[in-house]
Amino acid sequence: MLLAFVLTTLLETLGFGPQPLVCRFPPPQIGHETIKVVTVERPSLKDIPGLFRVEMEVNDKITLPGAAQPITTTSLRDAMVRAVQNNATFYTLGFDETGAAALNILWAEDASQPTREISRIGRCRNYARHLDRWVS
Repeated sequence: MLLAFVLTTLLETLGFGPQPLVCRFPPPQIGHETIKVVTVERPSLKDIPGLFRVEMEVNDKITLPGAAQPITTTSLRDAMVRAVQNNATFYTLGFDETGAAALNILWAEDASQPTREISRIGRCRNYARHLDRWVS
């Protein structure tokens, strides 16, 4: 088990491992920034069927543990990645077999404030391998 961990880490460090899922979401209007989400698989012995551990990085600033899973409510091959920051900000990324993606971010400044939301439409790269693994 230790050998498998060391080999996996070595392969990913040297760039031989799987490419991360990279999604970009352009701003709806001028003056807002593009949101970039990079998702890397972080397999664990505690994984359960249909739920895959990942790490989500948002705009090279925030790194969050998350989980990927197939979306079973549609007839398409698509998957969803969810991550939570400090039990207050919720990130949900969905993408399909064409690379089309949607990002939703929900948060509240504090319990007395209404929930705020950002939704964006974008595209993903390196999605095929991840989709095959998460939807199989």
